[in-house]
Amino acid sequence: MNPIKRDSDRKIHLTTLLVAALIVVVLLAPLQAVQANAPQQTNDQVQSYTLADFDYQTDINVQGVRTFRTFNITFPGYWSFPDDAELNIHFSHSPTLQPSSTMTVDWNGERMGSLLLSKENAQGGNLKLVLPADKLQPGYNTLTVEFYMGISEDFCVDYDNPSIWAVIHNDTSIKVTSDITPPELELSNAPRLLVDNSLISPNQMTLVLPDSPGTHHLNALAVLATKLGQLADWRPLSLTVKTISEVKRSQPSGNLLIVGTLEEINSLSKGLSSEAEAAYDSHTSNPTLAELTQEDGLVSMQPSPFDEQSIALLITGQTSAAVEKSARAAAFDSFYDQSSGSWAIVRSIPGSDQSTLSNALVITLEDLNHDAQ
Repeated sequence: MNPIKRDSDRKIHLTTLLVAALIVVVLLAPLQAVQANAPQQTNDQVQSYTLADFDYQTDINVQGVRTFRTFNITFPGYWSFPDDAELNIHFSHSPTLQPSSTMTVDWNGERMGSLLLSKENAQGGNLKLVLPADKLQPGYNTLTVEFYMGISEDFCVDYDNPSIWAVIHNDTSIKVTSDITPPELELSNAPRLLVDNSLISPNQMTLVLPDSPGTHHLNALAVLATKLGQLADWRPLSLTVKTISEVKRSQPSGNLLIVGTLEEINSLSKGLSSEAEAAYDSHTSNPTLAELTQEDGLVSMQPSPFDEQSIALLITGQTSAAVEKSARAAAFDSFYDQSSGSWAIVRSIPGSDQSTLSNALVITLEDLNHDAQ
């Protein structure tokens, strides 16, 4: 057979496998927003965000003598806050209100400021406040804006008056200085580190496969893609699939999810593979633990060799069958709940029959509980 044609066929076959894998990833995560070029944050970044960035897509209208709205402001869980934040409430209200009408602002249940509602600020008023750094929380925060309004001297008679209204505009903004907290390399943290809950987190991730992936690798990828889809749900996720050779050239930022044997991972990074092998050695040197076999897998969390602020989650083993076993175990929430430390040996899969481990690409959308509507 012509060697040039054989090499061409191999490249076509590899391209077909990677395209198929990428299609599986997209199909199995239908609810996620895929952003191909989401920026990765550097330290001490100053950025302004509006309510629209937190999915409040329209202005918020309120009516009544005493009424309020609470907004969920979820920052990335890996942020810390070295400086105070600047909050700007952009609002409008009925121009006929009594001058004793007020607006108050709470952050995480604490009063931050207030002002009187007057004709001067009836159209496009602004209230600028400073939020102390120690009041800012990584993850979930609440912003509550409350109005006490009336057009009569006795507000009680205005309880159903439609002329008593106010608007919180969705370009209300918060300017925040954020730093990145180094990830804690604990497998129990892996789900939240792979996909952060915040809508303003880029959740940048690269799925890494060997240059010549086999059916075990693609089975593993299909299972992990399903898990990522479950974790992402409505959250943004910037997802790409690359081979080991491509990753070595591009050295991507963001998290890495690496699928391959120890030998294949060694071709990507000797540091990653040596840490994984050390986990095996640690297990083997413990006389109280059962002897390992080539079919036992390994899941290991390490810093990304290309981005110290991100993680590399290795789905690996000595054989490709062990890699698939590791992926199947990593698809269970209970795997992370029961994990302690940065690595875990996979000897069995929760709630599964070991005989179901396949030698062919048998994962289907139905098998993975995917709604194909």
